[in-house]
Amino acid sequence: MNTVIEVRDLVKVYGKRSTAFEALKHIDLDIYEGESVAIVGKSGSGKSTLMHLLALLDRPTSGSIKIDGVDSTKLRNRKLNKLRNATFGFVFQQFFMNPQDTVIENVMLPLKIAKIRRKARKNMAAKALGTVGLSERIKFKANNLSGGQKQRVCIARAIVNHPKILFADEPTGNLDSVTGEMITKLLFDLNKKKGVTLVIVTHDEDLAKLCDRQIRIVDGEISTGAKPKKSRARKSTTTRVTHLTANVDEDSELGELAKATAAAAKRAVKSSRTGKTSKSDEPDEKTSDSTTKTAKTTRSSARKKTTKKEEA
Repeated sequence: MNTVIEVRDLVKVYGKRSTAFEALKHIDLDIYEGESVAIVGKSGSGKSTLMHLLALLDRPTSGSIKIDGVDSTKLRNRKLNKLRNATFGFVFQQFFMNPQDTVIENVMLPLKIAKIRRKARKNMAAKALGTVGLSERIKFKANNLSGGQKQRVCIARAIVNHPKILFADEPTGNLDSVTGEMITKLLFDLNKKKGVTLVIVTHDEDLAKLCDRQIRIVDGEISTGAKPKKSRARKSTTTRVTHLTANVDEDSELGELAKATAAAAKRAVKSSRTGKTSKSDEPDEKTSDSTTKTAKTTRSSARKKTTKKEEA
């Protein structure tokens, strides 16, 4: 997996001397391409501070934040702004829209900042609005939209420049449950179908559980979730093996072959995790001979059945 955000020894202190408050304390964190991550914690835990630093909306007191290998803490403001605009999209709890501008004008704003030509801006904004199902609202004023429609405009604005990473701060916080579910589906569709890395800050435990990983912040430190779960590839291999064994009659010759194959695959997965080979993982001549004989018998039986059908 490619690391898109790499954080090392991150510290954020507000105030000075006697009034100093350490909001984040020596954070180490990696976020991977295509991953969905929830940052959760109580109010005042430091989760919003962490998101603002990851999204380059604020600078840390010390430590480093690398975006695709580029150390953002060493960039001047102009280059930092360019990196942020080219790499990130933002969806906030508050919509931050100009109510007197049309929907498409609000969506075009990041493209205008990026100095993209007006015709290209309009085409890109229209496509983004189509993605969130608002093609028919392009010419509407922002203040004439419902809360759910405004949040969809914000998502369109967030994805219009094809960001690699999408940050969402309490994206369903101001929405009713039905609209919230629709917005949630939109965000995870972008993650699963488009491969956009999704970072969500939320109090909603149900929303957090939908993510690949939950990073829990307590008193400015990561208590759980600093590292991703076991490799999905290993998990899917074990699942496929279990499925294969479960769907074959255990008493049949093919079932015996399936069980032997499953056992070997599971040992291989276990070996790859530990990096060691136990005695039980070493090839056993008797097992090998038995498996080979079973395979030959199965093939022979299949040929006989085919011959009988042809003769009939």
